[in-house]
Amino acid sequence: MNIELKKIDLSKFYYNNLYRDYIFNFDKIKNYYQYDFRRIDSYKKRFEDISLNYNHSLRPKVSGILKKYNGSLGCSRKTIENIDALEDSKSAVVIGGQQPGLLTGPIFIIYKILTVLKVSSFLENKLNRKIVPCFWNASDDSNPRQVNNLTILNKNLENITLDLTGVKKGVKYSRMYLKTDVFKRVINDLSNVIKPTDFKGTAVDFLNECLSAAADSSTAEDSSTSISYFFSVIISRMFSDYGLVVVDPAVRELKSLSRSLLNYDIDNHKKISSTVNYVGDKLKENGYHSQINSQTETLNFFLDLKGVREKITEVKKGYFAAGNKRFTKEELIKYIEKNIKDISLNVIMRPLFQDSVLPVMCCICGPGETSYFSQLKKIYGLAGVRLPIIYPRFSATIIEKRIKKVLDRFEISDTDLQLDREKLTRKIIERRLNLNLDELMAGFKNDTGELIKRFEKNISNYGMNIFSSFDRIKRNIKKETSILEKKLYSEYKKQNGYVAGSSDKVYQSIFPNDNLQERELSIWGFINKYGFDFTYSLYLELKPLSFSHKFIEISE
Repeated sequence: MNIELKKIDLSKFYYNNLYRDYIFNFDKIKNYYQYDFRRIDSYKKRFEDISLNYNHSLRPKVSGILKKYNGSLGCSRKTIENIDALEDSKSAVVIGGQQPGLLTGPIFIIYKILTVLKVSSFLENKLNRKIVPCFWNASDDSNPRQVNNLTILNKNLENITLDLTGVKKGVKYSRMYLKTDVFKRVINDLSNVIKPTDFKGTAVDFLNECLSAAADSSTAEDSSTSISYFFSVIISRMFSDYGLVVVDPAVRELKSLSRSLLNYDIDNHKKISSTVNYVGDKLKENGYHSQINSQTETLNFFLDLKGVREKITEVKKGYFAAGNKRFTKEELIKYIEKNIKDISLNVIMRPLFQDSVLPVMCCICGPGETSYFSQLKKIYGLAGVRLPIIYPRFSATIIEKRIKKVLDRFEISDTDLQLDREKLTRKIIERRLNLNLDELMAGFKNDTGELIKRFEKNISNYGMNIFSSFDRIKRNIKKETSILEKKLYSEYKKQNGYVAGSSDKVYQSIFPNDNLQERELSIWGFINKYGFDFTYSLYLELKPLSFSHKFIEISE
């Protein structure tokens, strides 16, 4: 298997204007961020800031917490060595994070981890410092739709679902416990969907071994395991050779380190909200969007009550409510101290916590996170923390050999892929027939319009008042012309079924479910075809400080 990476600048692959400008026009929005991610000098400056501003007394405590948790996952010796290195004041962290996904979730999560690993190695060599690759498992989040399915591309798109019957709405991932048999059925469904290959057995065995390890580590009587813990086991073992360190905020000892931030939020949540919203308004004035809309009376963390996350609201000065509970400020602080494991941080506090407890050199971010961080620089400043370098994650679309052949055969250019499915198919057919349906129909409409116009003018010379009839004729002709155009195109497609089918295959592969491939497809379809070496090949090809979307063209 050979892999080549091809740079793609088309706007369709960049989600939103802010993220596209972040990559290609950073000077336009640099004031929203702390550092210029494109310059190696920024990383040197960031290390100096870590040396001066990070609370180094946290290092042995954090190292101990991470060693215990990663050890429970069955991590590699290299991971333990990386965790030990965190105790050295000359070390720093490259980190990326994401909510857990089903059997790793969409492939962009794998891209994010690969970016963490590659950038860590790159900066370690450039800065001559120990850089530890970390992945933050956002297990405190709660959205069943993020974890209840995965998609494999075979002849058609195959969707595999996780049975979450009985899981309450609002339950965070770390408390979504499912019996081993439920996960086992998902692995069996995957095995039934993917085709027999030389690598199928290895892939399925790997997942079953991870499930068995997760169940063995479970403290539940029925050996059930949480969605987030199973996810941690998979990614820890999948990237064990690289020494990836998994960070899970659901671990009580780690979450206990957030107390000072929680107290800070209780005292300053109104100022935090108004600042976040002010920056959001400024972004909108400059033609971007506001990713965070903060409610002034609501705290930036949740309270777990009866297994469900509840917002905490200040109902009047010094008095708070969450679900059916009421607190004074002092009671809330005491309740948090006793029940710290029941706290989960929102999108404002979570990154602030991450960058307070870890010496973060840079955070690997996708489009949404990059947009979130554009509103947080001032919040970091208020808390006495500096925003880390925001490094765009690797973003890509896999172009397999069969799809590349279709693209070449029908001369489908990168620009053509900006079109939607129907317009792309139409363009391919017209190109092969040397026919421009738009021009043909435009000529027909023009000729018909001119004929009616002349006839209407001749009739008007006789003083006849029948203009309403001409209006009706024009409306009917416009309607029938539109129908004719659709029928012509439908007939073209019917007569050129092979071309239309090939176009559909291209679109289904590159934009499955009319979304970017990296957001829809699972890594397991590709591992089944190319083996676990596929991720290693991607790692080798990934170039640091190269931020554009890539086409990963595979040839054998």
